[in-house]
Amino acid sequence: MPRLQKTIRCVVGFLFLVVILSACEGIPVFVNSTPTPDTSHPPAPSKTIVFCNDESGSYPLSYFQSAARKVADWVGELVQPGQAGSTIYVRYINSDSYSDTAYFTTIDVPSIPYEPGELTPLPTPPPLDPPARGTATAATQATQIAYGNQKTSVETLLSDSQKTVKAKTDQLRKMPHPGTSSSDIWGCFQKATDLFLGTTGPNFLVIASDMEIAGPQQKVKVNLNNASVTVINFKCYDANSCYSRENYWVGALKNDHPGPIHFLDPESTAQKDQLFN
Repeated sequence: MPRLQKTIRCVVGFLFLVVILSACEGIPVFVNSTPTPDTSHPPAPSKTIVFCNDESGSYPLSYFQSAARKVADWVGELVQPGQAGSTIYVRYINSDSYSDTAYFTTIDVPSIPYEPGELTPLPTPPPLDPPARGTATAATQATQIAYGNQKTSVETLLSDSQKTVKAKTDQLRKMPHPGTSSSDIWGCFQKATDLFLGTTGPNFLVIASDMEIAGPQQKVKVNLNNASVTVINFKCYDANSCYSRENYWVGALKNDHPGPIHFLDPESTAQKDQLFN
């Protein structure tokens, strides 16, 4: 009888162990061994941006300076994961806006991938299959290491890019104001035509100016390649002059640029969160 009771206890204990181990089969582990960048959102395409800042005597220095600071803010916000990179050309509107004398600097925003996507939990192999569990454990460890390495790589690239771009945007915030008596505004459009040539991503032309023509103008053939055109810190002293200049430029560019031209006064410019969307 004692021997029978001992046998029964062994059998019951074994069955209890089987039940406990079976219940563990649903515990998930991470076994996808090739974590990849997050593809749930497509990366933003590469952007080409041309910024022309009017240094002529008719455009107030305060507007020139605040426009440079605002564009620097917008450019700094482009440095984030999921961006395919951007190139920003910073230029003056002066007496010869097409020439190299109008060049100030170029800012390159590197391409930064998304961080790796969240790891996918998968069920463990049967608990009574030690080799399979060992393989799953090894795969889990490899996955976690690869995930950590990719995440660190993106974070390092992001940090380095922020520092590099900040050095350039700090330079833009302090953009010198040489001053000139005339404003070759068409030269800005003509140079933008060259810089947008062959680009495939979104293009942006940003002009800080009163858009008042003064002196010789350089216009041959303007083609802005579907760029978004915005005049920021647009300054005029009365409603008539504002509407007159706006209508002139809309009409003058009608055949060369079928898209809209946006005019933002200083207050609207200051309130604009981001222009390069």
